Amino acid sequence: MPADVQQALLEKCGDRFAPTGDYDAIIGSLAYPCELGLAPDAIAAAATLLRTDAGIVEALQIRFADLETAITDLETVNADTLKSLRTIAGRNP
Repeated sequence: MPADVQQALLEKCGDRFAPTGDYDAIIGSLAYPCELGLAPDAIAAAATLLRTDAGIVEALQIRFADLETAITDLETVNADTLKSLRTIAGRNP
């Protein structure tokens, strides 16, 4: 993935960070409309790289495992925070 595409994704469309304890600021921090500000051909070339890279599936599987570990940590080490996040999302059991 070209560095300029990665940088644009991070700066323009990456996760937004909320101050610790500001649960209301979390809303909209992960999924929101964004524009990369890159030429369409640069985006198309990056998409082609992703579609044709044989190693991408393995890399995504490793990333999935990393995220599962983080979720497990959140559920066990930070159970109170998780409960607050679920309340905000309207998913409190």
